Amino acid sequence: TDGSHAACKKTRRGTSGYLVYLVGPAGSRLCFDWACKGQTAESLSAGETELFAIVFGTKAVIRSSLVLNFLGGFDHERYEKHLESDSTVALSALRRGASDGLRHVRRTAGISIAWLHRVWCVDTNGNPTSKYTAHRNGKTLGVDALTKAVSADEIVRLHSFVGLTPT
Repeated sequence: TDGSHAACKKTRRGTSGYLVYLVGPAGSRLCFDWACKGQTAESLSAGETELFAIVFGTKAVIRSSLVLNFLGGFDHERYEKHLESDSTVALSALRRGASDGLRHVRRTAGISIAWLHRVWCVDTNGNPTSKYTAHRNGKTLGVDALTKAVSADEIVRLHSFVGLTPT
């Protein structure tokens, strides 16, 4: 997931994006779903913008799991889901299940950090874990191409990173 704080100069609202990959047993990756959209709420910080993007991406992962289950009996409990973000602030809040600096998002945007914590930081036995979340540098995060203004060369690099080839 990725968010771009105050990306729209007119409304000062951010942009959220996500990529959902299916990863094979040998590490092959297939981009299954992706999206980018302007955020409906105005965020007060980059960390809050990234948290909005994590919610956007989490809903997509849940929806994708349900669609795959419906189409082919995909048992989403048997497969690991991983979240990658370039925001240390949002990941730290998510791993702790709370944040003093972001506690207002429950009231202002309807975002439950505790719910995100249960989705990403608690294993199927109810034990805490952080193995499903990872911090990635923005330059190695393919979803950056959906949320940032980038040069033509950077677009080519990001296209190859997410598995797109020029025609």
